[in-house]
Amino acid sequence: MLGPGSRRPYYGEQAAALLIVDYELLACAPARVLPLIYQFIDEPWYEGHDFDQVE
Repeated sequence: MLGPGSRRPYYGEQAAALLIVDYELLACAPARVLPLIYQFIDEPWYEGHDFDQVE
């Protein structure tokens, strides 16, 4: 949960560099969420992710 003053990043000068990821969505569908994160940070997809072997 975001605390007091948490709206500041949304409107600050670095707002375009902020990505908020819903934990439940990431935990339930990592294969769908991680590619979006890679795209956001402009990095190539890492083929070594193994979602069947998460501890």
